[in-house]
Order: sequence, then structure tokens, then C-alpha cells
Amino acid sequence: MNEQANMSKSEAIKENAFLAGLKNGRPQCGLWCSLPNPDIIELFSYSKPDWIMLDLEHTSGAIHQLADIERAAASADTPLIVRVPSLNGDDIKRALDCGIQSLFIPQIKSAREVADAISFSKYPPNGIRGVAGTTRASRFGHWGKSKKALENEIAIIVQIETTEAVENVEKILATPGLSGIFIGPADLSAALGHMDNPNHPDVLSTIETVLDAAQKAEMPIGIFATSVEAAQKWVEKGFAFVSIGQDSSMLLSETKARTSEFRKRCCPQ
Repeated sequence: MNEQANMSKSEAIKENAFLAGLKNGRPQCGLWCSLPNPDIIELFSYSKPDWIMLDLEHTSGAIHQLADIERAAASADTPLIVRVPSLNGDDIKRALDCGIQSLFIPQIKSAREVADAISFSKYPPNGIRGVAGTTRASRFGHWGKSKKALENEIAIIVQIETTEAVENVEKILATPGLSGIFIGPADLSAALGHMDNPNHPDVLSTIETVLDAAQKAEMPIGIFATSVEAAQKWVEKGFAFVSIGQDSSMLLSETKARTSEFRKRCCPQ
């Protein structure tokens, strides 16, 4: 019997299912969470998306909430991705030590910044991540002798949402250790001078440019979509992972629709 088979459940390194999905080439759908609440994450998890992304860049969420939120996602075996507020070594280190295996890094502009993000996620000699023996990431020491295996399950996704990133995309894609890239249409459209118009021809052309570069580099690429119909179009073009909805937007849309329908039916003028 091999060593892996002899390991107890607490000792077996948890596979990063999101990273494995990127490698097998099957399109993955995800749900975007702006409300840092474990119940919402758990509810989303039971709908069986391929991944859930918790946004810490534009929300009230904080690092100290990550352990409970990751437990909620894990209750239905759903990979949790966290978008950290910025390219900051402390935030990346703390998120990883909380047990997060996949990170989105926003507002990346250069290959140098990508290299920094990857360095923050890897232990020496491959990076500068601090070593702690009893964090949640290592199951409080049960994985203490398997740092390399733990490191291999980390996914670093950088967001292409600035003109500088587009200009440097080929160098960004060539950075060793990068797991994938993700396009933020809202920020990209703003950067291109077309705020609130992600369907402007300039924006769509730029997205195609980035997609072409990613495909040539054989790098998984993702994008934010506002509907399943939009997501299908992106997948047909070659996107590997697509967000198909956001918690606050879906809640707002449904509550507005129901309130309006009630007033039409029950409160006629």
C-alpha cells in the first residue's frame, strides 16, 4: 500500500478542484459573491457551481472572515476563490494561511507584478511566503511536512483590466507559475474610455486581443458575464471559466421584479 493510501483523511492534501478543472479543459461556471456571509456562500455552494468567488476588493469583507466562509463553501465541496483587495503580500499570505487555495489579483499591470504575486504565494526558495507550521492551510500542522505539495495546489489568477495590462499581456502570460488570467469588462471598459459600456466595439476588440494572446500561450482565461446567454458566447469563443451571476445583483433584480409585479397586480392606479 502506498504512502498516500496510508494517510488519514486529516493528512491527505486537499486537491484544488478549480485548478484541476482549468487543467482538464472543461468550461467552468462560477458565482460571484459581494456579500461576505457564510450562509449565502453555503446556499450558493449547494447549487453546485464549479467555483465561487468572494470579492474583498469592492466589498466590506475582511480577511478574518475567510475561514468561516471557506468552511461554508466546503460543506458542498465547492472551491472558493478569493479576490484580494490589491497586490499586497500580507493579504495574500493571510488568505492562503486561512486555507484559501485560489486567489484573484486585481489591477495587475505588468509581468513584474505577476511575478510578485506568485512569489508571495510560494515558500522559499521559490518565493517569499512566510512559513508557519500550524495554520488552517496546513490543517494546523497535519500537513506540516508537505509544504511543497501544499504549494502545488495554489492557483494564482491575475486580472487584465487596464490598458497597461493589455499592452503587456504577452509578457504577463509568459510569467512562470501563473495559473490563468481573468478579464474584468467593467474596469477594462472604463480604462478604455467607455465607462458602463462593456459592449463598445473598442472593448470587445481588446477582449479579443487578450483572448488570442491567451490561446496562443495556452493559458486558461476567464471573464465576468452578466447572464448565462453572455457566458455561452464567451465559452464558444474559448473562455475557460466564466462568472454567471453576482449575489447582490441577482437579489436586487428578483426583489425589484417581485415588488413591481405585486404593485401591478394588487395596487392598480
